[in-house]
Amino acid sequence: MCKTRLFPYDLVRVIALIMVICVHSLPDSYWAWAVGQPLFYACNGIFFMLSGHFNLHVREEGTLGRYYLRKVATIMLPVLVYTGIIVVWETKHLLPNYPQAVLGRFAEDFIHANSLSHLWFVYTLFGILLAAPFFARMLQAMNDGEKRWFVGLGMGYFACLFLLSFTRYDLGWDYPFGFACFMFLVEPICHPYLQRCPTRALLAGVVVPLGVLAYLCTYGYGSYLFDMNPLYVTEVFCLYELFLRLGGLVGSDKLITLMAKHQYGMYIMHMFCLLRVKAYVVPRIPEGLPWQLSWLLVIASTLLLALVIATTVDIVVIKPLQQLLYRVVEAIGRSRGKVASASE
Repeated sequence: MCKTRLFPYDLVRVIALIMVICVHSLPDSYWAWAVGQPLFYACNGIFFMLSGHFNLHVREEGTLGRYYLRKVATIMLPVLVYTGIIVVWETKHLLPNYPQAVLGRFAEDFIHANSLSHLWFVYTLFGILLAAPFFARMLQAMNDGEKRWFVGLGMGYFACLFLLSFTRYDLGWDYPFGFACFMFLVEPICHPYLQRCPTRALLAGVVVPLGVLAYLCTYGYGSYLFDMNPLYVTEVFCLYELFLRLGGLVGSDKLITLMAKHQYGMYIMHMFCLLRVKAYVVPRIPEGLPWQLSWLLVIASTLLLALVIATTVDIVVIKPLQQLLYRVVEAIGRSRGKVASASE
């Protein structure tokens, strides 16, 4: 299936992926954590907003089956393949004599990402995508006032959680849309407003929350700065729109487009690649090199290795398996149609 690529969104995908790698490779430096944590943690919200943009569409009657088939093929199947590759690589010494142990590890990692904890995002997103067609109907039925209430209630709930996190009290009152689902749903609501914002206002919407969060990190409150607070949400909104505008200015870039095309596989494999880079590249970095340059080298090496692996696996393994899955489902559909017509 041929898909038209939108470069501004491709650029947002790649920047968010780089931010993920930055989060997981932050060096042991005071400034890296004081500034890096408040800035790079925005990657999660950006990814959920991207997913909301491309999936919150009201679908025609009778198309839900195709929608769910495509999600299984494009979300679940790659996780199955890449998890198998990682597990086989890491347990290859057990494979000849203890294949059942390897199979057990694969089952654990695929079912609940036991040792691939960075895939929490994928598992959370897949559940939201299952409900996306129904969420799209909900949003379509909401008027502008109801949409403002929806955003305001979510931000208010996050503010309560954030403020109470500095106390000994836990909030017992709940709100059904947590951070991931909220960011997924607000993209079509907030994006029209963000598009009308001046660039200076968007920059302020990044700098002010970033400054407050960095200040809190500086004074030892970093453990309280989880994604679900209004400072992060505001920062994510503004970064998302700024990156889209940057993509519009750049126009096109073959490397960015290639990385965006294989971004999902790169995301799944980035921790595997980062560990290899730390094991084989970091020891060979010259002593005395500033930590900033060493960090950039680690990020670039991880990106390159992940791109090579993801491109190869996507073309050689995943694409053929996806086509096979589509053909099998199509054949089953045709045979069921024949049986039904025969019974009539």
